[in-house]
Amino acid sequence: MLRKLDFKPRIVTVPHFVGVRIDTDSTILDNSDTKKEGVAKGYTGILGYAPVCSFLEGGLIVGAKLCPGSHHPLHEGALDFHAGVRSRVRKLTNARLLWVDDAAFDDGALMAARLKAGDSFITRHNLRREKPEILINLAMHEGQVHSPRPGKTVYTGSTRREREEIGEVRLVYEMTERTSKKGQTLLLPEYKVFSVWTNLEKVSDADILRLYRDRGTCEQYFAALKSELDLERLPSGKFSVNELFFQLGVLVNNMLRVLGESLLDSGVIGLKRATRRRLRTIMQGMMYLGGRFVRHARRVVVKVVSNGGFGEALVGMQRRLAQA
Repeated sequence: MLRKLDFKPRIVTVPHFVGVRIDTDSTILDNSDTKKEGVAKGYTGILGYAPVCSFLEGGLIVGAKLCPGSHHPLHEGALDFHAGVRSRVRKLTNARLLWVDDAAFDDGALMAARLKAGDSFITRHNLRREKPEILINLAMHEGQVHSPRPGKTVYTGSTRREREEIGEVRLVYEMTERTSKKGQTLLLPEYKVFSVWTNLEKVSDADILRLYRDRGTCEQYFAALKSELDLERLPSGKFSVNELFFQLGVLVNNMLRVLGESLLDSGVIGLKRATRRRLRTIMQGMMYLGGRFVRHARRVVVKVVSNGGFGEALVGMQRRLAQA
């Protein structure tokens, strides 16, 4: 569908990097109080499923896998999943790829696969594997210091660490020291450490941290799947049926996202400029669209009202799919 529509992923540009970003994350679909196959307690303590999804900028899903709730995102077959995502994205673009992942994907084998493929990555450092005091001392001795307001001091910088299977990797860190909170002076300073692994050597520390934090939009994409497409409470007691249902929901999500992109590009609906449209906005535009079936000359014609822009976008998409 995407190739027929000549869909082009959005390009992310920062100094010393231009390419397409892929955000991979996992969530929990709450299916508690059921006896469905595969329902188990996830990392949030909720009974349900734990799908893993890879998103392009704008919310388009290029890889999705429904997993039992107890499965870790790096369970058996995870490397094959990521390789499949990469092959699908490569069919859409030849641009450089940037993988942005949270701490659940902090794995040497996965980073080695990204390096071997020639891709870039920004992966959150899993601090459970070491004591935060090590990075706190490093930041206070070597980091760049700035104080955005009284009682808060931020140290940023980067270092290099040895990782199995890949050797030395750049580690970008940010440590926040608070001596007061909500107007009250703290008896002891409070420290918060944030760090990410990356192979982007020339990109500044500030840009690396900003690129990673932009992945918070993934939570909004998952929220749209759960609420607006109603994919949280899956319908069947069989895991295979629920997996098929979830994949169909992913297909619907992509159709609506592409339709939203065409609405943004055309600018015919008169809404304020934005980077994307909510799925609910697009769905309501389709549901409230006036039209009728007309039978004439042994043909069935669907006449759609074009006022408001949604009709033009829908007919344009259908025309492009039919001609491809």
